Amino acid sequence: MIQTRTSAALLAPALVAAALAACSPREEARTSSRTDVALNDVQATQGDALMINGKHVRLANAEAPLRTPYARCWAESIAGREARKRAADLATAANEIDIQSTGKTDEYGRTIAKVLLDGLDLGDSLVQDGYAVRPGAEPFDWCAPVSTNIENAPNINALSDLGR
Repeated sequence: MIQTRTSAALLAPALVAAALAACSPREEARTSSRTDVALNDVQATQGDALMINGKHVRLANAEAPLRTPYARCWAESIAGREARKRAADLATAANEIDIQSTGKTDEYGRTIAKVLLDGLDLGDSLVQDGYAVRPGAEPFDWCAPVSTNIENAPNINALSDLGR
């Protein structure tokens, strides 16, 4: 009688390969240069606020518009959504994060800090790209008509004013 290899014997090399693959080093989490932060744990909650490893961080050098339900008008809500999306996109694309705390917290208990993504300041990037403004003594009015700064421009207070 001629013996043939059993199916278990045929599967052995595949099982060994699978076991070795499971033991091989996995892709390491992207981490910060200064703190032990896995960038997989970074979430933009607002355009100027992030949750990093469960800690709330507010950007020290940028003020972004708020999203619904905190926005005071539709324009601020839309701008706030876009600012949060931009901050999230920049954080997702980064390989390294550096959090430089000012040692202060805001009225909600968030750490106020500069956040560097791959060496680029997130707050500076948001301001330069038009998603945020620099914090100032007088808060920026995201709901004010844009036309007030342009000589002889029509007053646009609502979306319906654009059709005139």
